[in-house]
Amino acid sequence: MKKTTGNDFTTGSIKKHILKFAIPMVIGLFLTMGYTIINTIWIGNLLGKEAMAAASISFPITFILISIAAGSTTAVSILISRNYGAKDFKMINRIIETSFSMFSIVAAVLIALTIIFRNNLLRLMGTPNQIFNMASSYLLILLLAAFTNYIYYVINSVLSGMGDTKTPVIFLVLSTIINAILDPILIMKFGLNGAAVASFISGVVAIIAAIIYLKRKNFDVEILPKRFNIDKDIVLEIFKLGMPSTIQQCLMPISLIFITSFISRFGSDAIAAYGAASKVDYLAIMPGMAIGTAAAVITGQNIGGN
Repeated sequence: MKKTTGNDFTTGSIKKHILKFAIPMVIGLFLTMGYTIINTIWIGNLLGKEAMAAASISFPITFILISIAAGSTTAVSILISRNYGAKDFKMINRIIETSFSMFSIVAAVLIALTIIFRNNLLRLMGTPNQIFNMASSYLLILLLAAFTNYIYYVINSVLSGMGDTKTPVIFLVLSTIINAILDPILIMKFGLNGAAVASFISGVVAIIAAIIYLKRKNFDVEILPKRFNIDKDIVLEIFKLGMPSTIQQCLMPISLIFITSFISRFGSDAIAAYGAASKVDYLAIMPGMAIGTAAAVITGQNIGGN
């Protein structure tokens, strides 16, 4: 007999539900940012301020792609949570198939366009000449690694929509540990590009681990799709629900691009300093993000369950 994954938030204490959902998610968000902070620590200590500046000026560009993934997959969580509350597992499977298919295409197109125009974006941000080539090659590898972020966000949105925020944390812990181990080794061997390669390898390993783990579980819901399928009605619903969240999520990295472009006038020292500080600053907003997502999922389940 199959078992059902996730947590039913349509009965019981709302306070307990919020804590049960939000605490693992806060840990997950800290680990997500941990990737970047670990990279920054090793880059700063092993390669110096110019490499730190090159990494920092690349960050807002990759941050936009991550924000699009995070914002748009919020819609998937909402749709999943509604149908989970209604116990419509057949519909959940259709949403999962469409989500994976749709976001694979979206990720491929966005990442390809960003790779093509990455040098133009770096120039618009006023990247100093002494770090331009370093930033461009580092950004290229990071963008290739971004596809794994999209796959992770879809898996995370499916699980969180069903009230399960603990399972994604397992994969993030694994990924962060691998990243922390590989970073100094690859940075010493390949310089700044080694940090990007470490992020790419750790992301791929985490996705493979997630696929193996989820395939072995026997759930009512197929968390990983069996076929490539796009349902037009579900796509429209994802756009309708996800667009406001995506715009909201993208405002921070867009503002970061403008601020970085002004700071770049003061040279690579200023870029490096701002890049390090902004990553620490970002940690402060994560508990609020987790509680907001918890409220959305719990509300969605209860709307679905009437």
